Amino acid sequence: MGSLVRPVWTSILIAGAALWTGVARADGSETDRQIAQSLFDDGRALLEAGRYAEACPKFAESQRLDPGGGTLLNLALCHELEGKTASAWQEFRDALSQAVRDDRKDRQELASAHIAALGPKLIRLTVNVPEALAAREPEVTLDRSRLPPAAWNAAIPIDPGEHRIAVVVSGAPRWETPIAAIEPGQTYRVDVPMLAAATSAGPETGPRETRGRSTAFWLLLGGAGLALTTSVITGLAALDANGYVNDNCLPERDFCRVPDAADAASRARTFAWVSTATLVVGAGAAVVAFLLPLQKQNISAAVAPTTAIDGKLDGVSFGVRIGAF
Repeated sequence: MGSLVRPVWTSILIAGAALWTGVARADGSETDRQIAQSLFDDGRALLEAGRYAEACPKFAESQRLDPGGGTLLNLALCHELEGKTASAWQEFRDALSQAVRDDRKDRQELASAHIAALGPKLIRLTVNVPEALAAREPEVTLDRSRLPPAAWNAAIPIDPGEHRIAVVVSGAPRWETPIAAIEPGQTYRVDVPMLAAATSAGPETGPRETRGRSTAFWLLLGGAGLALTTSVITGLAALDANGYVNDNCLPERDFCRVPDAADAASRARTFAWVSTATLVVGAGAAVVAFLLPLQKQNISAAVAPTTAIDGKLDGVSFGVRIGAF
């Protein structure tokens, strides 16, 4: 048989898989370690299948039960593939610190490379709290997590998606607002108003022009993601078929113990080429998507009366409306 053609990227995939092994173990019960290992293995399988939303919680729980540098790297990689850039960025930073403590140069290099790549893509949010309001010691939360005063008026990394900011201060109704943060590399800003007694209504501010991504961008990006996922899946299938041939044939491929070795080698070649083709298509679609011009959008902020969930307290809320034109 002829030699099997293997795309260059498969070597990178194999190298990455090698880093996924050897999870560091911390002190803990034997049961916790066994559960953590099982969750880690499940997470690996789901990750390789492209089922990131299912894989990430497995790695997270494995890390909680039995913390280790290898598990943390897998969790960070999973969140990066899932699109949670801020979570992945912080986890890679934690993994880098762990790798330094463990003197693992390979993990240090891997974590550093991902940190550098994620940095420009981070979405940040600045919650501006007026000094007069800060003096009243309000409780500021982001997605129900408390923001300490040190995080006010500072650009903090957040994952893409919709978030909710809420403020509670003595003598004033609860104030909250949603914000959709989806533009990579952008810093979003929310100005908390001076909270006083509830008012019946408030003015709407004038529109402000900004720019955002078009529908074509998201369609191309979705297609790129589908193509790249297909590339990973077929690449893994090629590796599996090639491994079967290597396990059952002499290195020269002139003798094999199993009759279906030729079919396996053919499948491996086919999967390898499909993987390469979909990788090229996916990368090309992603490049074209990011070359598309930004679309003009109209953003206006309004203050309007609202009612608390329990219906007992009238308050004031801040809304953000975004519309393309």
